[in-house]
Amino acid sequence: MAARDRLGGLADITWSAAIYLRARYDRVIVETVGVGQSETDVAGVADSVVFCVQPGSGDVLQFMKAGIAEIPHVAVVTKADMGTPAHKAESDLHEALPAKARDGSEIEILRLGLQVSDGVDPLMTCLENRWGWLQAVPDRLMAARNAQAEHWLQEAVRARYGREGLKRCGALALTPGEAPFERLARISAVLSRSLPTRVCEA
Repeated sequence: MAARDRLGGLADITWSAAIYLRARYDRVIVETVGVGQSETDVAGVADSVVFCVQPGSGDVLQFMKAGIAEIPHVAVVTKADMGTPAHKAESDLHEALPAKARDGSEIEILRLGLQVSDGVDPLMTCLENRWGWLQAVPDRLMAARNAQAEHWLQEAVRARYGREGLKRCGALALTPGEAPFERLARISAVLSRSLPTRVCEA
């Protein structure tokens, strides 16, 4: 999906598409258009965020400058068979990343490559372990997904009705399990009658 003029790294409908696919499939992979200073929307979509670094590419330096060190749950150095550059990238990640992610989980750092014996198996194991961590505490996963839904709802209202629309909505907290799409439809039914068109298009 082309991100067009969005700066968050994802298209407008990516979150909606991910929710739709999540209802049918056990695993859904969302890839951003890149990593930069503002491309952090994936943190509001994915249960587990994986940051991939190619050795010798300068990605780690860009990552540190971007100020998004709190987003990943897993950091992966690709092409681990490159030797010294791969070890250097891994060392840089250890220096750049905090010990824990914002949700309190330990951030895992891996070196992977198709030319090494384990392949991508360690990443799959890491993600399975994280899935178990998300489900280990009652309502932990639901709370995380509810926060994602609230973030999506806020951004959707802002995109359609601007800051004035957000102001008129007040708090956009969702009750656990409440469908954000239905909430947006109710909000739109009210705001579309009370806000001028130019505001709706802001």
